[in-house]
Amino acid sequence: TNEVTPCWSATGDAVYFSSDRSGVWEVWRQPVAQGRAVQFTSSGGFAPLERDGFLWYSRSRSKPGLYRMPVTGGAEQAVLPDLPGSMWGNWTVRGGRVFYMLESGGIFVKPGINDAPRQLHQLTREPIRWDGGLDVSPDGFALLFVQLDHVGSDLFVMENAARQD
Repeated sequence: TNEVTPCWSATGDAVYFSSDRSGVWEVWRQPVAQGRAVQFTSSGGFAPLERDGFLWYSRSRSKPGLYRMPVTGGAEQAVLPDLPGSMWGNWTVRGGRVFYMLESGGIFVKPGINDAPRQLHQLTREPIRWDGGLDVSPDGFALLFVQLDHVGSDLFVMENAARQD
């Protein structure tokens, strides 16, 4: 099995992480002191983040959606059901606001769960997909993001094992 994308609980007494140990990617919660990991999500979950009393997570690396669930348990709520799976690491939550990036390179904020999103910035180059690449400073004044700067290539010379002597 694979265990990836860990994050601390707000209280520091547990760690959330993504695992495929159940056969699909789900979010698990592991107490730090002792005890066994407990599966937290049941309909898919990847790249968890605990903020504001909720566990926020992407559906999976291949399925769209950003969701949240109270850390005390309860029903899952769709926040951005159409967020592409390839952008699983390009969102964050700060002060109840959801910041996210789309494959088009647009960076948006959703001020509240039921509010319409507003575009904040347009990348001048392609965003990084399939990895984490967006955060907001603790005071909410600065965006931190990753965009594809350049693609490089290397030249290799190797012996031709099929050459005729």
